[in-house]
Amino acid sequence: MPLITAATYIAVLALLFVRHDARLIRATCYPCIVFVAASIFRKCYNRPRPYEGNDAIIPLISKDKKGQSFPSRHALSAAVIASACFYVYVPLGIIIAVISVVIAITRVIAGVHYPSDAAGGLIIGYGLCDGQDCRSNAAPILYNGRLAKRQPGATTIFYVSASSGNGPP
Repeated sequence: MPLITAATYIAVLALLFVRHDARLIRATCYPCIVFVAASIFRKCYNRPRPYEGNDAIIPLISKDKKGQSFPSRHALSAAVIASACFYVYVPLGIIIAVISVVIAITRVIAGVHYPSDAAGGLIIGYGLCDGQDCRSNAAPILYNGRLAKRQPGATTIFYVSASSGNGPP
C-alpha cells in the first residue's frame, strides 16, 4: 500500500507539472517540509519500537531498526500525500486517506509501531498539512450564501456577504 500512495503522489505531481498547474509548488513543498520536520523530531524523540525489550513481540515485517518509532513515518507520509491529493482532486484524496488509515493499522498489526505512533503519524501528517492549507480546495467558495464559481488554482475559502460591499457585483 505505501507503493500505491507513492505512485499516486508521483502521478499527481507529474500531471500538475505537465499542465503547468500553479498548485504543483504547494503540493510539493508542504509535504516535503512536513516530512523533513517530522523526521527530525522522530530522530530527536527516539521512542523505542514495540519489539525492543519485549521478546513477546515478534515483528511480522523484518526490522533491525532501533528507536525512532514516533511518529510512524509510513502513516505520516500517507497522510501528507492524502492531504496533497485532497488539494488537487478531492475524490482521490478520500481514497488515499482511506489507504493511509489502512497503512497505519498495518504498521501496528505488524508489530513495528505502537498504536500511538501510527495515530500520531496520521494526526501530524493531516494536521500540519491542513494547517498549511493543503486541503482548502476541498471546500466550496461561497458568495451571498450560494456557491461561487471556483477560479482555476483557487485555494482560499471565504464567505462574502452583500452588506460588506466586497465581492463581485
